Amino acid sequence: MASSLMTTCHVACCANRTPHVVSWGRRDLIAFGTCNSVALYDPQEVKVVQLLNKHSGRVNTVRWIYREDCGPETLLISGGSDSNIIVWEEQHGQFAASAVCSGHSGPVCSVDAVPLSSSDSLLVSASSDSTVKLWTYGGEKAECLQTLSFGSGFMMDVSLALLPGSRVPILACGGDDSKVYLYVQINGQFQKVLTLQGHEDWVRVLNGQQKMRSCCWPVALRTV
Repeated sequence: MASSLMTTCHVACCANRTPHVVSWGRRDLIAFGTCNSVALYDPQEVKVVQLLNKHSGRVNTVRWIYREDCGPETLLISGGSDSNIIVWEEQHGQFAASAVCSGHSGPVCSVDAVPLSSSDSLLVSASSDSTVKLWTYGGEKAECLQTLSFGSGFMMDVSLALLPGSRVPILACGGDDSKVYLYVQINGQFQKVLTLQGHEDWVRVLNGQQKMRSCCWPVALRTV
């Protein structure tokens, strides 16, 4: 009697149930957290083309680092319940862990980044430990630049942008106190310059969008 043959007919994975766990890049790859991994999904091929493994806890947030020349991204960042932020960099057509940012004492819930030059980037992360940390990344090395403490408050999302013309980084933090806090980098450190009020509940989503025109405040900020 011939032995039975078992073959794989279908493998599926789903995105984790967290607000900032999916990011669609200009290279037409969708990055999303699934359990402790980051999956790269190609909608043209209708399949996961790579699975990134290094987190030891659930992946809560992922974000492509968009290039200023609008070219395909070469950097991806993720944050997880292991309290770490990982920078993934493209190497020979595949993404691999390039740097691990450690320092939070609670799960990381949101990350964002902006390029400062062709080789350096500014990263930001928010955690349930009531802090927001800013990091510099370059040459496969990441260092903590500054830690912002919010006492008993919890920042649910963060967004970075560069003020056009001046190249000055601006940071927006949305919290569980229904407020949005704006910080500007002055002499190398981020200082709070404005508090926006108007929401009646937690600020869950921030999206900073630079306008390609001159006006008094050249960055539009959308909140949810």
